[in-house]
Amino acid sequence: MDAAGAAGAFVVHAMNADAAIVMLLQEIREEIRGLRADLAGKANGRRPLSTADRDTLAPLLPIVHAAVLGRAFTVAELQEHAKLTLPSTVALRDALARITPLKLGKLLGRGAGHTIVRYRITAVEEARSGVRWRVQCGDVR
Repeated sequence: MDAAGAAGAFVVHAMNADAAIVMLLQEIREEIRGLRADLAGKANGRRPLSTADRDTLAPLLPIVHAAVLGRAFTVAELQEHAKLTLPSTVALRDALARITPLKLGKLLGRGAGHTIVRYRITAVEEARSGVRWRVQCGDVR
């Protein structure tokens, strides 16, 4: 390999290393946010969210947020929405197939007030039809 080829390979390798470092830093930042949220929860009397709950909610919340577009919902309404035969409901239907409505409601209850990968669950109100939830996205602290 000539000098130009070696230099080009080094630049590509350095760019891949930079991308890996950026991804690692993003993961560390998310972990720090989670730890901050846990500490804030302890200060507010909230129980810390278990790793299992966090691992279940992390892939679910972006799907729910995309499906409801920030509107408040009950678990029953979310289940009904998932039954629609729209391309946008496929991911929601697949995600909800893995958890019963009762378990989902309890999971949202445990996650309420916590920030999980930039998504925050809030209990908006309690109604006869169940708790109305909202999933917000953004830099919620």
